[in-house]
Amino acid sequence: MSKSGHLESNFDKGVYKLIKETVVWKKLASEGAAPPSYADELILTHKENLRILREFVMLVVRDYNMIIDSMDETEKKLFKKHLEETKLVINPGLMKLKWSSKGILEGFVRECRRKCKEIYEILKMYKNNRIKI
Repeated sequence: MSKSGHLESNFDKGVYKLIKETVVWKKLASEGAAPPSYADELILTHKENLRILREFVMLVVRDYNMIIDSMDETEKKLFKKHLEETKLVINPGLMKLKWSSKGILEGFVRECRRKCKEIYEILKMYKNNRIKI
């Protein structure tokens, strides 16, 4: 969680960089360059899973940040309880879950997105009703 209250992905930037570099090495293979074997192994066995997991996490990050971005300071105070409930759902992913927890992570992401959608719908209803008043 950043100072502004936004979520940030905790995807290991080193792993992400290794994947990108290995892809470049593979493109240079026709010129005789070969990626290190450990990097090649990572790409062959985990690239797609890591990409999917990263996308799952980014869905939660975007959903939560959309809520935060659509609120002014007064609304943040008014919806404090809802935001805290949402953080309670999200926090295990910030502290306990690992990237290797694929099956668990999918259920976690589904629950986080459900909770974010719930609070966003309440926020939209509040904003629409406020306009009518």
